[in-house]
Amino acid sequence: MELISIDLRSIAQLIPLILLSVLAFWKENHILFMITAAVAMITGLYTPDMISGDYATTSMGIAIGLSLITFSLLCIALAFRLMFWKEA
Repeated sequence: MELISIDLRSIAQLIPLILLSVLAFWKENHILFMITAAVAMITGLYTPDMISGDYATTSMGIAIGLSLITFSLLCIALAFRLMFWKEA
């Protein structure tokens, strides 16, 4: 059984996403949520190659990629809520 190796460059690519996510949820700004959604979508689509590294997709890479794509859809929904849903 081969262990999955993740190098530091792969983890370093997730740091901007983590920082944007914290900032977007802290400030509750729709523009930050849209930027976070875009970064999460791009990172989610690239994650299977980033995790495995050698054009062999693993199930962990697919799972993390799908969770990041789901997170981007959540950010889009929150941006929509902040832009258009006015409280009475």
